[in-house]
Amino acid sequence: MFGWRPRAPDPIAPPTGGGTPSITDQPARLGELAQQGLLTSEEFAAAKARLLGS
Repeated sequence: MFGWRPRAPDPIAPPTGGGTPSITDQPARLGELAQQGLLTSEEFAAAKARLLGS
């Protein structure tokens, strides 16, 4: 009775795939977002340029 403690919450699981996307994964993800209509062509070009350091 006195020794009971509430259970600690489970830790948040890290994203699958090891965490930070690689430099090759990021442009592919941008392409997927553009194909789904979630990025305009201008947004896609700007994000790609940032990734590539242009």
